[in-house]
Amino acid sequence: MSILTNEELKLRKDDAHKRELRQNVKSHCTKIRDGIRKNGSTSGRAIWELFQNAGDLSKEGCSAKIRITLNDNAFIFAHKGKSFTYDSLCSLVKQVSSQEKEEDDTVGQYGTGFLTTHKFGRKIVINGSMLISENPTVYVDIDNFLINRENFDNIPLFIEDMTEQIMKVNDLMDAEQKQEAKEWTELSYELNDERKIIAQTAIDEAIKLMPYVLTFNDNIGCCTIQDNTRSKNITFTKNDETCSVKDLLCKRIMITEEDESTKNFDCFYLEMHDGDSRIILPLKSETQVCSLGDTPRLFVHFPLIGPNHFGINFLFHSHRFTPEESRDNIIVPKDNDATDKTAMENKQVLDEMTMMLWNFLEANVHTWTDAIKMASLHIKDKGYNEAKTEKYYEELKESWVSEFSKLKLIDAKGKRYSMDDENHPVILEPSLETFISEQYDTDYLSVIYPYAEGKATIPCKEELLQWSKIIAEWNPGKTDNFLTLENIVEYVSSNKGANLHDILQMIVATGHSDFFDKYALLPNREGTLMKRGELRDAKPIVTDLYNLVKNFNYSICTKFVHEDYADIIALTDYNRTNLREELNATVKSKEDECWKDAEKPTYYNGNFEQHLIALCSSFTTTGGDSKRNKLMPLICRFEGVEYCEKHIPAWPDDASNFDLYRQIFVSLVENQMMKIQFKGSGWVKDNLEDLNLFVDNARGDDYKNFCTQYAIYPDMNGELHKPEELKKKEKVNDELFYFYQQVLGEDLKSKCVDECFESYYANYADDACKYTAQSVAKEIQNKLSADNYQDTVLLDIIELTEKESSDGLQWRILFKDIYDQRESIRYNLGSEVERKAINKMLKQKNPALMERMADISEREDADKVLDALNDTIRNIEHDAYIKMLGKYMENNIQVYLKDALGSKGITVSNQQNGQDIILSKKGYADYHIEVKSRWESEQSVEMTPTQFECAVKMPERYALISVNMYHFDRSRAEKNELVALSELYSYIKCRDNIGYLEEDLKKRADDAFRGGENDIRLDGSYKVRVPQNVFDLNPLDFNELTKRIISKFS
Repeated sequence: MSILTNEELKLRKDDAHKRELRQNVKSHCTKIRDGIRKNGSTSGRAIWELFQNAGDLSKEGCSAKIRITLNDNAFIFAHKGKSFTYDSLCSLVKQVSSQEKEEDDTVGQYGTGFLTTHKFGRKIVINGSMLISENPTVYVDIDNFLINRENFDNIPLFIEDMTEQIMKVNDLMDAEQKQEAKEWTELSYELNDERKIIAQTAIDEAIKLMPYVLTFNDNIGCCTIQDNTRSKNITFTKNDETCSVKDLLCKRIMITEEDESTKNFDCFYLEMHDGDSRIILPLKSETQVCSLGDTPRLFVHFPLIGPNHFGINFLFHSHRFTPEESRDNIIVPKDNDATDKTAMENKQVLDEMTMMLWNFLEANVHTWTDAIKMASLHIKDKGYNEAKTEKYYEELKESWVSEFSKLKLIDAKGKRYSMDDENHPVILEPSLETFISEQYDTDYLSVIYPYAEGKATIPCKEELLQWSKIIAEWNPGKTDNFLTLENIVEYVSSNKGANLHDILQMIVATGHSDFFDKYALLPNREGTLMKRGELRDAKPIVTDLYNLVKNFNYSICTKFVHEDYADIIALTDYNRTNLREELNATVKSKEDECWKDAEKPTYYNGNFEQHLIALCSSFTTTGGDSKRNKLMPLICRFEGVEYCEKHIPAWPDDASNFDLYRQIFVSLVENQMMKIQFKGSGWVKDNLEDLNLFVDNARGDDYKNFCTQYAIYPDMNGELHKPEELKKKEKVNDELFYFYQQVLGEDLKSKCVDECFESYYANYADDACKYTAQSVAKEIQNKLSADNYQDTVLLDIIELTEKESSDGLQWRILFKDIYDQRESIRYNLGSEVERKAINKMLKQKNPALMERMADISEREDADKVLDALNDTIRNIEHDAYIKMLGKYMENNIQVYLKDALGSKGITVSNQQNGQDIILSKKGYADYHIEVKSRWESEQSVEMTPTQFECAVKMPERYALISVNMYHFDRSRAEKNELVALSELYSYIKCRDNIGYLEEDLKKRADDAFRGGENDIRLDGSYKVRVPQNVFDLNPLDFNELTKRIISKFS
């Protein structure tokens, strides 16, 4: 029997159902509450949950279309996919994930991940349709259906809200039925200011990742984003493009912004697992690499947003990946047996994808440009809490590094290298790369690059720092890959290059000043690199002084740091006192070499002396009056160099009496004395005035120890002596000097100091150091007496003593003994022959002739004069004799002509001046004959210029007769004996055309003499030579000549 009535039972059932429903709803509310609490502060995943649901609801054979609208108070996500069903709408209300439902292959339709969308708002207003029957197809409209989760933290109220929402879903079953569903399904989130910012951020993220999402999701066809809060309206669509590279696919994403032209974004990718798995490559063309930026590297249709432990420049998506529930990574090995199977499955999928990628890269990457942009491997392999996880990432990185080391990615020196190449490039050590990268104000890369490139093969400059980071990240412990700062410093020490100052500053900035002690890095002023300990900061050695010192002793200057590099690092100071010590030591060494240690001491000269002169010609003041000011111009003139006084101001730190040049100048003066002592009298004569000034100034003070040791005092002949070797002359006249030379055979002037130098040597004031007239005369007289007065110079002395003037008196006093014996001395001078010759001349009673002969006898060339006189006498006598012979023959020829021509009325007369004989006849022009007789040899005959001119002037009436007389008895000529023509006939040769033969010569002679005073021409007298062959060429005898002459007068 029933205890409860049916009504009571129904009430009990309804109450039990409500309690069961409430308990069920409570579990959903609690899970939603916990999910919302886990949302954190980012909105990265939220928008992709909406995309995921839209993709899951795409209609079969069609890809979903998505529209996102952002207003100031609402974020609206709409799609054209499948409508809600009762289950799916209830699942959304209760937030039941797809994994909790049977036979659901969706990515995660309205699962717990959907809770992340509450970052946009806790109230969701839904508009769309709900499918309530598939056969027949029946829909009901969903209008402004509210899912309110504002009370998620208050479970009792939250239960009430969810229960009410579930009841409203039930109520929809009773709504008006329709055959067509609404076109769009919309989810609208109510916004406040904070959530609007979150929505804007989500939209920005969606815009950035949309090309990749569309590439990985075939079930999403396009997306439009209208951000009314920032006036953005962007539409994304896609097409498949054909690639020329094997296995390479391309999805072209067309991006259209309002009022702008469409932009194409090409996503190049590889595909496997029947399309389930895809890898997007970092390419913006088939061969040009680009960076994928901070895009998440792992996708399961949508980005897995979280810590990027898999930091490679490729995007991996696989439908076969199982992500963490938080969708921040795929499941990887952990110290948790429950996930091992899934983790291994994920690993296998990733390994298969990676192997495909590596094979593709090995085949194609060498053709890619900007390959560096794909080379980073930010795979975190340390710092995990779980050992399996850390080992997994370690092995993952090792495999990627190993593979990338094989790829020719690195551009260096015009070639493409891999890190597995034997001569692979090296990169900057991490500390050096970090230093350069962090110096934002200084371009240290440009500074160091030329040196690094010189030291080793390195990547191109534009990529060096990035490669340094990348390779260091690949193998941080492989030191062979690194070029250290010390490696570069070592190269700099032998190759200073163009950026030396900058690289040295950089070395200091890196804190490695110790390198300056180990390597030659700092240039001296000549540019030679040296170590810090070898250099000095020589600011007081100014440029002009430096140049002088460098020429003098280069080794001193090698230690002076270059002025432009004195700021690099602190060095020991070097002042002018230090310089003076080194200059003095240099000169001392030269003195020892030339003066003291040499086998034969000699002066120094050449470049050493010239540069020492230049040094000593510099002064700290201008217009000085010191001994050095006076002596340096003299020394320069002695050396034949131009004196160039240089002003080098005193250094402020030097004492007021500091003298840099004192000791080296003293050496220069002594060396000059040493050189002067070897000079000859010619030099002394040319430089006497300067020598006088030199000796005057180079004595006493610093020079007193050596100024008398050298032969720099000239005697009266200009020969140089030490001062002690000479004496001062006092009232010694020229005659005494002459007599001294003649009698003692010595030049007294060579013993007397030049009078200009008498005051420079104190000893010359002593009588013992003087030559007086009395002392000199006494020496002469003593010598003559010792030689028994046989020197003819006595006659000159006697002549002077016999003068009646006061001079004669002085000579008589000086040579009293000679004067008293003068007559006997005269008689005893000369030989018997000499006395006889004098007697001959006395007999002529011609004092003038005797005086002239005496004058000749006094000449040094008297013998030559007399020989020349005898030659002249002989020539005069010879010429007179030859003239007589010539006249003799002329007379005979004249007789022969008279005999031959007289009967023809032709007169024969002797007339000189152009000819010897003129033939005349009234009514006819005269005929001229020149006769040449040869008495000494068969020589040619010679015509005077007058005869030459006369012959050329009248060639028809001029004849030349040559008579060979060298065999003839001259005594007959001396007796003027007439010779018969027959006796001489064969020796007579004639030319009656000599004027014609000489015509051309006359023109040439006239031309040679022609010209004015300023012209080069012949001048003076000459003779015309007529050789004997002229007469032999066309023989003409005397008779034939007379016949021709007769014809001239007929």
